[in-house]
Amino acid sequence: MWNKIGRIVTLAAKQLNIEPERAFDVFYESKICERLHDSKDYLYMMGDHYIVDELVLDLQSPLRAIPITPPSSLERLGYHSNMEKKNDTV
Repeated sequence: MWNKIGRIVTLAAKQLNIEPERAFDVFYESKICERLHDSKDYLYMMGDHYIVDELVLDLQSPLRAIPITPPSSLERLGYHSNMEKKNDTV
């Protein structure tokens, strides 16, 4: 099973364009991880790409509480908040 998880995390990191370490955290905090370890749910029999697609759908769920990218990494990825404080000196 750990080989399968490694492949899933690697594929997820590439598809989500995030670091593998972050993909690992995202995966282990997801419902998909729970389902993959549940022997009554046959998700473990599905292909790696299918499981990554399920993970992405889970991440897109409006009820999801875990962010894909932590706020501290947003600037590193080139995203900047529109709500930054402006230096208004007159």
